[in-house]
Amino acid sequence: MKALFGPPIYSPDSNGAQIVVTCVPHFKHSLYSFEPVEAAIKYNTPEHRIFPTDYLNYKEPPEDTIKRMCKKWDLPCSEIKLFNVYSHQPIDSGWELNIVFLAALLHQPETSSCIRIITQITYDTIPSHIGVFSQSELTAMLDSLHRNKPHLL
Repeated sequence: MKALFGPPIYSPDSNGAQIVVTCVPHFKHSLYSFEPVEAAIKYNTPEHRIFPTDYLNYKEPPEDTIKRMCKKWDLPCSEIKLFNVYSHQPIDSGWELNIVFLAALLHQPETSSCIRIITQITYDTIPSHIGVFSQSELTAMLDSLHRNKPHLL
């Protein structure tokens, strides 16, 4: 069996396969999720808590996508590490290959033109999910921060 792909497209197809990049911000062993200002929503959950996520542009390295998102979301980072790659079915439809990075923030995040509400996530406050990320995936992210090494390696 082979996977066949057509020519590149330059806009997302809601019914097809998407490659997305997710930025999971962290500061001092805590993860941070956000409720974005309406104009900033690209990938929404029923609770509106998200990690910044964007489509991987054609020929764009995932690291550049993360840097672009951090700049857009006003999240100054000192270090970005690949955490894992997930296969998810998004809330709307289709299928996503999600490249997830942990982004070490220079300071605790603040509200901005993109961020309305900030939620700190620790072992004591871990939710059942954030978007497509389950509680066990969120726990693995926190574990990775405490071990100070990527989940993949």
